[in-house]
Amino acid sequence: MHRIMAILVLTAIPGFAFAADAAAPVAADKAVTAPLADFSASGTLQQVIEQIAKQAKVKILVDWISLSDAGASPDAKVSVKAPNATAGQLLDAALAQAAGKGKPLTWIADAASVRVSTQEQILRRGKNVAGTLAGGPFTAKDSPAGQAGAEPKGQPPTSMPAAVAKEINFDDTPLSDALATIREMAGVNYHINWKALQLIGIDKNAPVSLQAKNISPAQAMDLIFDTLNTGKNKMESIYWVVDGGVVIVSTGTALDTETRTRTFDAAEMLLVVPNFTGPNLNLGTNNPNANTTVDNSTIAISDKDRSIQNLTEAIQNTIGKDMWAPTGKGSIKVIHNQLVVTQTLLGWKLMERAAK
Repeated sequence: MHRIMAILVLTAIPGFAFAADAAAPVAADKAVTAPLADFSASGTLQQVIEQIAKQAKVKILVDWISLSDAGASPDAKVSVKAPNATAGQLLDAALAQAAGKGKPLTWIADAASVRVSTQEQILRRGKNVAGTLAGGPFTAKDSPAGQAGAEPKGQPPTSMPAAVAKEINFDDTPLSDALATIREMAGVNYHINWKALQLIGIDKNAPVSLQAKNISPAQAMDLIFDTLNTGKNKMESIYWVVDGGVVIVSTGTALDTETRTRTFDAAEMLLVVPNFTGPNLNLGTNNPNANTTVDNSTIAISDKDRSIQNLTEAIQNTIGKDMWAPTGKGSIKVIHNQLVVTQTLLGWKLMERAAK
C-alpha cells in the first residue's frame, strides 16, 4: 500500500465520515507520527480506526463510499497489535488487511485531520502529483530526453486552447472532416499521423457522429476518440497531445516512442518524517496478500529516501508500472530537490487523463 501525505492537498470530498470527532491537541499530521504505547485492537475496520483515532487524539475522516466500492467494508475484520507503532503505521496495517485485491487503500494528513480513502480516489480528487506534473501550460523546464535541466524553449503551450464551439453536429461525418472542423474551432496547428491510425484500422473516411453544444475542442476530440477506441487497449487507442505548440493525433504505440524530460521543484512534494525501525505488527490473516509481520530488524531508511520512494510510487501508479523502466521508457529521479521525470508522449497524456 502506498502512503501519501503532504504530496496531496485534498479539497472537501463528499462521502467522508468521521471515525472520531475528538479535538486534537496537536496537528493531525504531527499526531500520526507519534508512537502509541502497546496499541492493540481487534474488530471491524470501523471500530479499529475509531480506536486509533481515540488513542492518538486525532480526527480521522473515512470515505466509506469509496472504500465500499473497492471491496473494503466497514465491517471487515481486522486485528492490529504493535508496541510503540505510530498511528500512521497502525492505519497502514489495518487498511492492508481490509483492502480488496488490487484496490490499495491509503491515508493523508494535514493540520486538521487524517483522511482515509482508496489510492485511486485520493489521486483523482486531490491536487495529485500527476496533475501537477501533467497539467499545462508547464512552468517546468521542458527538454528532449537526456537533456534534463536545459533552458526551456520559450515554453510552448502544452494544453488545448479553451475555445468553446457554439454547436457541433457530426452525423457519420468522415473523421478527416470532423478533425478539420475542430482544428478550425481551436485555431491551432494540427498533425494527424494517418499512417499510425491506418495500422489500427482507422482511415480518413471513418464515420464519426457527435451532437453537442458549448463543447471545447479538447472535449470534442475526447468524445470522438472514446468511441473509436472501444475495445482497444491503450497502445492501440487514439489520443491527442500537444507537443511544442502542435496538436498531434496518433496512436498509443506511435506516441510511446519519443520521450520528453521535464524538471520540477520537488521540495514541496517531499515530506520528511522521523526515522523509525519497523515494529512487530500483528496484521492478522484476513488478507492473504498482506505481510504477517514487520520485524524489528527492518532496516530504517532515511527520511528523504522514504519520501522519494513514496513520491516515485505515487507518480508511477497513476499510469501503471509498465510505462516505467525497465519495462517502459519512463524514469524518475530526484536531484538536489529537483524532480526529473522522463516519459513518452503517451505517458504524459495518460498522466494528464489520470488527473481529471
